[in-house]
Amino acid sequence: MKKKVTALLTALMIGVSANSACLAISGADVVITGTFNTRYSSANDKGIYNFADDYSKSGFYHRADIGLIVPVSKNVSFTGMIFAGSHNTDENYDLGRRFDETSLEMAMITAKKGNAEFNVGRLITWQGLGLTGSSPYFDGASVKLKNDKLTTTVTAGNVINCTFIPELGGPVSNNRTYYGVDVAYDVEKDKKIVATLWQDTDKDLYNAYKTLTVGYQQKLAKDWVFTGEYGRNNANLAKLKNDGSAADAFFARVKYRGAVPGQVGSNGASLMYVKADPYFDPSTNTVLETTPNGWGYPTNGSNFDNFKGLVISYEHTVFDNTVLKLNYAPADRVKDMNGVPRDRSYFTADLKLYF
Repeated sequence: MKKKVTALLTALMIGVSANSACLAISGADVVITGTFNTRYSSANDKGIYNFADDYSKSGFYHRADIGLIVPVSKNVSFTGMIFAGSHNTDENYDLGRRFDETSLEMAMITAKKGNAEFNVGRLITWQGLGLTGSSPYFDGASVKLKNDKLTTTVTAGNVINCTFIPELGGPVSNNRTYYGVDVAYDVEKDKKIVATLWQDTDKDLYNAYKTLTVGYQQKLAKDWVFTGEYGRNNANLAKLKNDGSAADAFFARVKYRGAVPGQVGSNGASLMYVKADPYFDPSTNTVLETTPNGWGYPTNGSNFDNFKGLVISYEHTVFDNTVLKLNYAPADRVKDMNGVPRDRSYFTADLKLYF
């Protein structure tokens, strides 16, 4: 036990100090994992809610995510992950981060007992099928209970989010308390229904999420999978920006096969239609790749907000543990806001190395 705790502390100290030093850790109990991603992006998206002529999401980006899993005992383990990345933004806009920095995106203890799993620390949250419920730098706890076909997960914690609120002069960064509930029911082996709640406890204009979602996923044939999800955000901010009504969103995706990192030549493609009202996702809490906005976040999601159109994707394992992925989205805004151009189309090409 003493040896494993020492290994855990050593891993933490080395992991936070440098991206590559984690690879020097040895020992059968420690699992090192991660990805390195290089992206070229060409995007017509000029800002999210206000127009910024010099704000560009076009250019080359890179990011690295390095993690480790350390068993502490038979039913207890530690999972840690660090993140570093860069993106092209104007330094005087959008909190101005033309950065190449390291941050701690996950540091959690997991304990399992029977059908229950408990997580505490800095978590990477994931709810539903992708619409919402994923926020970076989430410090809190979750409990997952699995019984036969039903899996229920309850999550609560704090996170610092940035939300663009014109009435308050622009981007506002504040500490929010979130809680979420995720209920998944396996109808059959390849069919499931998922319902979620994702809500923050802030008041007035800061109340950005009060979101309910319901989704369905089914394997249509040997190599085909359909996924769809609908959500409604009834928070104060969403109603303010939609004439008193809640902000709605949905997506429907058909995917054929998929690239497997360890199988050179494997490939896949998908076609997705998405639509989201303004301020459905004001703090970038989705994990769907619907815009290039989320590159700088550990969750690597995007901004599922004031957006409608197709997202066409293709992926191919070009080398061992190296996947090329292409996304093209001929998309527009749902609603004109503050002089921002309607065009939100983009193209991205990612080369992702898994290790």
